[in-house]
Amino acid sequence: MHIASAYTVAVLAAVVPEIIAHGLLLMSYGDADPNTGSGQLGLIKGQDRKNIGGVPGRPGYQKDITVFSLPIIPTRDANNKKQSNPPQRTRYNTGCGYSIAYPKGVPIDTLVESKVKFKNIPKVTPGGFLKIDILQVNGDGAGPWVCYLDNAGKAQKPWTRLDMDTKAPYGQVPGVQGLKFLPKSNLTPIEHPFRVFMPANLKCTGSYGGMSDICMVRCQNNAPNGFFGGCIAIQVVNKGRKRSARLELRYDNPTADDEDLSDDSSPKNKSTDAQIADLDVEMNA
Repeated sequence: MHIASAYTVAVLAAVVPEIIAHGLLLMSYGDADPNTGSGQLGLIKGQDRKNIGGVPGRPGYQKDITVFSLPIIPTRDANNKKQSNPPQRTRYNTGCGYSIAYPKGVPIDTLVESKVKFKNIPKVTPGGFLKIDILQVNGDGAGPWVCYLDNAGKAQKPWTRLDMDTKAPYGQVPGVQGLKFLPKSNLTPIEHPFRVFMPANLKCTGSYGGMSDICMVRCQNNAPNGFFGGCIAIQVVNKGRKRSARLELRYDNPTADDEDLSDDSSPKNKSTDAQIADLDVEMNA
């Protein structure tokens, strides 16, 4: 795994705990098969995702939250309780991240082979799409979100950014540099429908557990104390295979209670496109 950069947490991180607020990929389906889906690598089955607000310490629901930087939870000395001098984290542009459950790194080979065994690899076609259920718990699980593709299926460079669907009910997850706060009266996680398109000339060369034609998709935001996100292994199948024209994920009014409480310290001078362009550079540095 290669170090992308030594990234000093920005001013925005001063108002957000290191891993209390986050986002993850709950489920995904490819256009080739509406019945075969998977969440990001490393999700814990049956993990409670509700009523997370106000829980002290490092609650159990965070065990599988993936961050693409180390340390997972930075330590602070007695003189830094108010985060006036946020600690430095090293961000990684390869691999599938770290979590409390996997402090040495999400074990890609083991987890992908398990998904192959249980037939949980989403299937896409060249020029098709991948639908993703992004869960924003609060704070730094916001947008903009970006997904990258590794044709070799190993979560390594070079990465190719995937175009996203901008038409309703899809579109970019609201936020500025990974941050968009929810009111304290409503810390219920929000699900965002997200869809990315596969290249027309898509070729996947990865192989796991006897399954070939596997690519790796890594989706993330650009939160100052992230990246937060996850990896999804996908398989490309013959374009002649029947595609599902009405493949839909189920969402319950995903943005109904979303409220922007960010303050004037937010980097509002940068457009979403500019933020994504910065991330493109960092991902292939």
